[in-house]
Amino acid sequence: MKISTARLIVIVTLTVLVFPMLAACSSDSVEESNPQVTEKTDDLVEITIGVISDKTGVTANAMSTIDMALQDLVGYYNQKNIIPGVELKVVTYDGQFDPAKDIAGYKWLREKGADLLFTGVPATSITLRPLLDEDQFVLFTPAASKEALYPPGYVFSPAAMPEDETYTLLKWIAENDWDYRTDGPAKVGAALWSSPYDCSPSAKMGHFKGIS
Repeated sequence: MKISTARLIVIVTLTVLVFPMLAACSSDSVEESNPQVTEKTDDLVEITIGVISDKTGVTANAMSTIDMALQDLVGYYNQKNIIPGVELKVVTYDGQFDPAKDIAGYKWLREKGADLLFTGVPATSITLRPLLDEDQFVLFTPAASKEALYPPGYVFSPAAMPEDETYTLLKWIAENDWDYRTDGPAKVGAALWSSPYDCSPSAKMGHFKGIS
């Protein structure tokens, strides 16, 4: 059974907004917080979430937690029938943190029946943006850069971008925690992945005026 693009976006947006919270919770704690189970109907709409992850590359350790949280979330939604009439499914492609594999992963996931994409790999949304817009295919990511989001298209992000977090941090330091007259300009260091999400010019703290 098919589902409209508008309804698909609404459903997955709500799901992805819950996703970061689940990564910090165990299955037991989630189970206790909402023990009610709703009966499922026979006429289910199956939504397949295609995931471009990193299983064997340099970020495999970090991505394993994200993948596990997504699987837990999907299992919980299906078990509790939180979206009545909808059954969620996950299919994962190992992109190995290599942008050269993103297009192949996109095509492979489409062949496997993916209705939308999810990725925690920062460069993937930039690589796939032209294809996503051309195909009108939705991708959700918590690690999007402005190049992937503007002008608005088919890439969506429920998370803050590094430059926004940086401005907030610098404002707090300037107003609360630094004596510029005595100590001079603040020195703020950051440990970042070599990726568009972390290393865009506006995300590098050292590039801001007043920081040395």
